[in-house]
Amino acid sequence: MDSIAGQSRSRRILALASALWLFAAIHLSALATTKPLPPDQLIMQTTEEVLKLLKAHQDKLKEHPERIYEQVKDLVIPHFDFELMSRFVLAQNWRSASPEQRARFVKEFRALLVQTYGYSLSEYSGQTVRFEGMQPSSPDNRVMVRTVIEQPDGPDLPVNYRLHKTAAGWKVYDVSVNYSSLVQTYRSSFRAQIRQEGLDRFLDELQQRNTRMVPPVSSER
Repeated sequence: MDSIAGQSRSRRILALASALWLFAAIHLSALATTKPLPPDQLIMQTTEEVLKLLKAHQDKLKEHPERIYEQVKDLVIPHFDFELMSRFVLAQNWRSASPEQRARFVKEFRALLVQTYGYSLSEYSGQTVRFEGMQPSSPDNRVMVRTVIEQPDGPDLPVNYRLHKTAAGWKVYDVSVNYSSLVQTYRSSFRAQIRQEGLDRFLDELQQRNTRMVPPVSSER
């Protein structure tokens, strides 16, 4: 599972970009109405909120990253369509998997992303976000919201959020940074491992990996 453990710079930034607006969702919930936000407004408002939070509490969050993890754990689940993402990531392995294997993969893949996002937020170092609009994609219930992360110590990075409309509102099913898709990245990594080890052994190792990643909870509140 070393390939899972290895985190490239682009993947960490991808996780940071995804987590930016997810982390702020709790602060927008009080403003929510019965009518779901359009996807571009959802991304824009949550991103602006979380940037304010990160700037105001940057030192404390770096000192106690487990607090970020706890927030992300509560917030990622409602905004990501993990089952659809899991289908895309496993691809042909999803079709051949049993219902129990599918459910287990969704659970462990969700845990992996939640923890990855939590750790990535602790790396925030003054990035700002520029919004560049939204474009529909096929089919009609899918859109892509385009943003750019402006880094104080590096080149600007395009970040695209892909969302689809569900009965519960707009859900994210993929994020790409610098045109590198989260779904495709994990699909390539997992496919080789499943081919070598089989799905059950892969799931066992992914579960063990997630268990090791869980940070200790600080006693300070």
